[in-house]
Amino acid sequence: MIFLGIGVVSYLAITSILTHKINAGIGSNLKQIQLALTNSLSNLNHVSQQLASQGDVGIKLDQFLSTTEPYTKAKLLSDMKSQLNIITFANPGVGLVMYYFENDHQYFLENSGIRADFDPKTLPLIASYSQINYYGPHVSKDRFSNQYVLSVLRKVDLAERDDTYIYIETGFKLTQNVLETDQTSVKTSHLMLDNDGRIAYSEVPDIFPMNAMFGGGGDNKNVSGILDGYVWQKATSNQGWSVISVIPMNEYNQERDDWLRLMLFLLVVFMGITLLLALLLWDSVYRPLAKFDKEIRWIENGNFHSTVALTKIPEFDHLLEQFQRMKKQIVDLFQEVETKEKRRADLEIEKLLYQINPHFLMNTLDTAHWLASICR
Repeated sequence: MIFLGIGVVSYLAITSILTHKINAGIGSNLKQIQLALTNSLSNLNHVSQQLASQGDVGIKLDQFLSTTEPYTKAKLLSDMKSQLNIITFANPGVGLVMYYFENDHQYFLENSGIRADFDPKTLPLIASYSQINYYGPHVSKDRFSNQYVLSVLRKVDLAERDDTYIYIETGFKLTQNVLETDQTSVKTSHLMLDNDGRIAYSEVPDIFPMNAMFGGGGDNKNVSGILDGYVWQKATSNQGWSVISVIPMNEYNQERDDWLRLMLFLLVVFMGITLLLALLLWDSVYRPLAKFDKEIRWIENGNFHSTVALTKIPEFDHLLEQFQRMKKQIVDLFQEVETKEKRRADLEIEKLLYQINPHFLMNTLDTAHWLASICR
């Protein structure tokens, strides 16, 4: 019962410690991912502001679209490309950059090739404001890249056109590297939710499909829980979108189960050692004591000639030898008493004989005297 109680208390304590450790690691890792994604989107926002109508490139674009002089257009185009190169060089986290004319589905000043299927309406929107849309992880629209990226689409207010946008993506595997950051001991997958709680990005689409509401609804205010066999934690940005870490229950409980198996193994080893020590204790203590008890019972039954079997344990063998000497002394005392009693009996008989002999002689003489008297 004591071992069982200690085992239950240890199991509950270790389970609590490991659960707290795993949750703390997942929460810390998730917060780092959320901050990294927030910084990436903030950087894209900053770059888009420089390229919008308020920046030098935006102003030159407005002039480029309004002028018809070839030299002026060429000069403005060269200046815009030069400034665009400077901006992208100063922001190494930026990948694909271009101006997008929605009505004509045309691109301008793109710094790389564009996929034919480019359409901002198909991108996973995670937050939308009056002038800018933020998109969650998606395959880059750069036809020379298959990496996952974040992107922004900002409205550019131009005098000549009202369908102009600046489109910017993150680059250099930034988004993938952020999402693959894992400082926990369990295998973690990630989701991104938009402002309404809809799944905009999913690394486990079979369980959590894109465009579905996470948890069946958009009003889930919890920061952690269990859903469809997965343990999840959520971190929400200031812009309202969220990042969620999801871990399969078997992965989540793996460390605890490994510890439980280790504890059971150590328990079996401990019980085996305990039994071995009990056997050794029985062999070294109980058996010699049993021999002592056997010797005492033999003496009690009058058997003083039993042979003592030594235990090969010096202390007990010394005691058995002392006990054997005591038995020999008792036997010698018995023999001495028996000899003395025999001698005493012989003396009594001899004494009685001496007492009888004179009386017998007197009776015989008296009898002879009376017979002689009668014969006369």
